[in-house]
Amino acid sequence: MSEIRIGVSHTITGAPRPTIASPPLSQPSTMEPQFPLPAAPACRRCRQACIRQTVSERNRNGHSGRPYYTCMNSAHPREFSTWDDSRGIVSGNPRCSCRFTSRRVTVNEPTPGDFYSCPAGVCRFSEDVKGIAVVGGAPGYTGSRFEVREEAQDEHRRCNCVVM
Repeated sequence: MSEIRIGVSHTITGAPRPTIASPPLSQPSTMEPQFPLPAAPACRRCRQACIRQTVSERNRNGHSGRPYYTCMNSAHPREFSTWDDSRGIVSGNPRCSCRFTSRRVTVNEPTPGDFYSCPAGVCRFSEDVKGIAVVGGAPGYTGSRFEVREEAQDEHRRCNCVVM
């Protein structure tokens, strides 16, 4: 009769071995970003390190005091990278290209709506939230949020406005 010894004080004699379920090999493991981010993300336009800033206390969009990263390179328009917190990152959101759980973001302008983005500002992942009506958006527009932002910036350049 065989004997299996577990730990210091437990002995199992002749008992069937328990099976331990492990995830299938085809299921990739993922790590989620930690906040505050340990390193500043690189700007997606110029690859320069972004600067961490905090939203003004006067902000009326619910972001007052919220930390974020932005690129301040004067060679291109100011570029928002990502928030430096876990707000909007919940189980069930789609995975971004980095394999992180994406962040759900609500924007009010230039095109109001909800979308998912990379929570660490690393990849260009952007996906509109299904079932959310975009008020004021161009009818039938199917481009990505990045393309919408580019089009809005082009429009604002024509009228000499500044997009932040």
